[in-house]
Amino acid sequence: MRWSRIESMGRAADFADGIAARIADPLWMLGRQWQLGELTGDDATQPAAVRVRVRHAPLVGYQAGDDRPRRLGPEQPLERLVEAGPPPPTGPGAVHDTVRAGERLRRRLDRLGLSQAVAALRTAFPVDPHGQGAVRLGATEQARLDMLIRRGMDGRAVAAATGSTLQQALSELPAAERASAMDVIRTWSKGEDVESSAAWIPERFEHRFSVFAQDRDELIALRAQAHQGGMLDWHSFDVDPDAALSSTPTGSDRGSSTEVTAIAAPVRFAGMPASRWWEFEDGEVNLGDLDAGPADLARLAVAEFATVYNDDWFVVPVRVQRSSLVRVEELTIIDTFGEKHTIRPASLIDSRRDAESSDETRAWRFFELDGDPHHAQKRAPWLLVPPSLASTLHGPQLERVALARDEDANLAWAIERIVEGPLGRPIDRASTWAGNDRAPSSQHRADATWWYELETPPPPW
Repeated sequence: MRWSRIESMGRAADFADGIAARIADPLWMLGRQWQLGELTGDDATQPAAVRVRVRHAPLVGYQAGDDRPRRLGPEQPLERLVEAGPPPPTGPGAVHDTVRAGERLRRRLDRLGLSQAVAALRTAFPVDPHGQGAVRLGATEQARLDMLIRRGMDGRAVAAATGSTLQQALSELPAAERASAMDVIRTWSKGEDVESSAAWIPERFEHRFSVFAQDRDELIALRAQAHQGGMLDWHSFDVDPDAALSSTPTGSDRGSSTEVTAIAAPVRFAGMPASRWWEFEDGEVNLGDLDAGPADLARLAVAEFATVYNDDWFVVPVRVQRSSLVRVEELTIIDTFGEKHTIRPASLIDSRRDAESSDETRAWRFFELDGDPHHAQKRAPWLLVPPSLASTLHGPQLERVALARDEDANLAWAIERIVEGPLGRPIDRASTWAGNDRAPSSQHRADATWWYELETPPPPW
């Protein structure tokens, strides 16, 4: 048996005709109100109060690579733990790093009036002028570097020095000033001791680590499998049910519940459609002018919620704890008729069970962690509020290496385009080499005859 079916498919990229309400006469308007149920009053009730009980499970542990799990404080930004790197041991970047470390120590000493200690440390721990490596600077940049070396100190050497070495360097100071300077150096060196993170996976250019949350006697492992840098948020983590949690540090804070009762406020946004057909709407935002193709599902979903369900959304503010997993344990609504309604989690309501595999599928998920076992527990999903930075600072690019393949020579070249200079600024290796270090590729003999080299040596960059 052969049969055909004709289905409509929208190919326009605008919503203007779809959400237009064309009016023929006032009687048509009344009929439209009757059709939508505005005259029956079936949906006349509104939320009067909302009672929410929220469960907080604090993040208590952090683990990266093969390191042992360690405690995670609520005020410790995750980005500092994940992306922390050791100071450069050699090269031009090491010169700038050690001078900056010494400058931070100098400021602390100067604030306490210990200028003699600064002079003594400069004499005992001078900056190595030959530590800039093979990168040569121009005349102006070299003069700036010479000034930094002359007026700076080797901060990394001060931080690594023993107590006896520092006492000897400050031996000419009075005993009181020497004791004060030693206290400042100890406090400063603790802040300079940044442990290198084991989360970096060099072959993938990604960070991989785990954090642990504690809810009563249960430990929940959250794994960031492929964090590429920048701000950390909920979408960087998945629940890892197979993590080994036997050696995870636990704390006294095993979670808490908070109950809030508040008045629900209707959601308001610019260009929101009016509740009644006879109302004039704000013309500043034209939702019908959205450009969304058939494959732009996210924008189509937002437009549908804004135009169809705009009257059904209410907001109840709940203050949650930073560095924790948050779950809504109970949500009760008291309407204007005094009736109470217990709202089930949307993740349980919209799930569908596949008849063939008996697996539950979801049509819509947002702010949810993959691997969250809330379906099996018949609970609301967890919301992760990680201890992330509110914003980050991005400086200029300091390093760039290009990888090229040479088919003729059967070689792979790593071309160092940009490196960090001793002044902390990017340096173009090609232009520096062409201006200072370049040697002629061929030479001219005294008897005016030419010879040929077997190969031209590659530049140092």
